[in-house]
Amino acid sequence: MAPKRAALGPAGDVAPTAADPATGPDGARLTLTNPQGLHARPAALLATAVGDLDAEVVITHDGRSADAASSLELMALGAGPGAEVVVTATGPDADAAVRAVTALVADGFGEA
Repeated sequence: MAPKRAALGPAGDVAPTAADPATGPDGARLTLTNPQGLHARPAALLATAVGDLDAEVVITHDGRSADAASSLELMALGAGPGAEVVVTATGPDADAAVRAVTALVADGFGEA
């Protein structure tokens, strides 16, 4: 993973930005780094990661929003590689949900 991390640069693109008014305390502005963007597999991983949490999680891209627990809604966002998305969450598990989504994006959804 070290070569991949070196190629991607610092993790600053995926850190939660609580001072950002678009995200608030339980949100993050993230950049998709995987080669295909938010297609079926990453969407399913996101939906699974947040599905059992007690939080309402929303992913926004280009002014459109999707329930993060719905892989179909996530794919409909059309967020390709390099796209910026905003994740926001409310509820008791909001922080855990934002951290889970941030970790998946930071890992490029496990794609090479």
